[in-house]
Amino acid sequence: MIAKLQAETHLRIGLVVNPVAGIGGTVGLKGSDGSDIQKQAVARGASPRAQHQATKMLRHFADIRKNTFEIITVSKEMGEFATNNANIEAEILEELSGFNALSHSTAQHTKEAVQSLDLRGVDLVVFAGGDGTARDVHAALEGNSSRLPVLGIPAGVKMQSGVFARSAEDAAVILNDWSLEPGKTVPAEIADIDEEAHRQGVLTSQLYGYLNVPDTRRRLQGGKVGSSIGTQSLPGLASECAKLIDSEAMCLLGPGSTVQGVSEHFGAETSLLGVDVLHRGEIIGYDLSAYELHQLTVNYRLQLIVSPIGGQGFLFGRGNQQLDSELLTRLGTNDLLIVCTEDKLAQLGGGPLYIDVPDAENIERFTGYQRVITGTKQTASILVKDARH
Repeated sequence: MIAKLQAETHLRIGLVVNPVAGIGGTVGLKGSDGSDIQKQAVARGASPRAQHQATKMLRHFADIRKNTFEIITVSKEMGEFATNNANIEAEILEELSGFNALSHSTAQHTKEAVQSLDLRGVDLVVFAGGDGTARDVHAALEGNSSRLPVLGIPAGVKMQSGVFARSAEDAAVILNDWSLEPGKTVPAEIADIDEEAHRQGVLTSQLYGYLNVPDTRRRLQGGKVGSSIGTQSLPGLASECAKLIDSEAMCLLGPGSTVQGVSEHFGAETSLLGVDVLHRGEIIGYDLSAYELHQLTVNYRLQLIVSPIGGQGFLFGRGNQQLDSELLTRLGTNDLLIVCTEDKLAQLGGGPLYIDVPDAENIERFTGYQRVITGTKQTASILVKDARH
């Protein structure tokens, strides 16, 4: 299907793709900001996911869109490749300064592209990336003193900002719904962590400002909310997990303060923001990449302790991309241990929780009602949904 450009269209979309977004996720680098980190990620065999996510959004949008639309985007990997892959015609902006001479784009190119799209009078800017990309978009529009709406396609490692759709498919639905009432927007926060401190095990988040997003909150993921965990809750969570952990299994410990607090009651010191491995009561793998997790745990039964992200409810696909499809497939039906204090669960409205994984097998296995450990001899049955729907 080809969406023909016409003189009059109902929606003019500016598209920007950060081609290196998410490249540090599966290899455990906790972000993708900076050329040195990107080189490390490539050296470890990582691949970015922004092109794939942008293409998925465009294909789904073209399928559900009943009226004409126009796409204005940037050359090559910053948008043109995605529109070509989706078989959608697009107007390509003139080359950005120095872009031809580089193997990939920079933050400055993202800012320049957003400012150019703003000047072209698009109805909104859709960008594929993570929190670093959202910061660049914010800086560009702030520099133009613009109130242009934006929408993020989730493609990064960490997505604490409130401007992202829950999935690429949801971004397409948001665009289509919003086009019926394009004046309705709400402010959403732009937040990011200090990646260097993050890699040292220190979580420092900063609010950079707000951007307007389409007023269809039902499909926006929302910003991350920090967990305040009462110490009285952790022994109960830990004791229930201890009953279920097979000491001969390799127990993966997901990131976050809840899982870290539970692990401390096992006498285990974890990396807080990485994925660690507990075996026979000891941490034998610390802050591992997907490849390292595979190598360490091969031929062993796997178990996993994970907690939903506060304010968003994501179990997989946000900040723990080391837990790839192959690892998740190895989990038995009863080997996923979801831990969440009652306060945190209440903050999430009692559910649903979400997963953002690429393969149908794991979507089927982990969606539906799942057991969530909430305290001593206390569990809840909480609906887990595919983030795409």
